Amino acid sequence: MPIMDGIQATKEIRRLEEAEHRSFALVAPRSESGYSPSSSVSVESRPANTPFHSSVIIVALTASTLQSDRVAALAAGCNDFLTKPVTLVWLEKKIIEWGGSAWLTQ
Repeated sequence: MPIMDGIQATKEIRRLEEAEHRSFALVAPRSESGYSPSSSVSVESRPANTPFHSSVIIVALTASTLQSDRVAALAAGCNDFLTKPVTLVWLEKKIIEWGGSAWLTQ
C-alpha cells in the first residue's frame, strides 16, 4: 500500500475504534429525562458488534509464511491471518466464518 502497510493500517483502525469506544463512554446524550454523562454506559457494557469487540473484521493476507509475521499481524489487531496462495475453497470458508449471518445476530 502506498502510504502504510497492512500492520500500520490495522493499528490505525483499532486506534480509531478505541477512540470511538472511549468517546461513547464519556459523552452521553442528554434527554428531557435528565440523562447525563455521569449515567453513561461503560465501554464494557456496550454491546459488541462481533465476538471480538470490533466493528471491522481484518484478515491479513500475505505471501509470508513466517510465524513472526503471523504473530505481528494478530498482535496489531487482525482477526485472522491467511497466506498466499489462497484457494477459493479456503477463501470461501473464511468469508463464511467472518462474514456469516451467525456473527450478525450476536
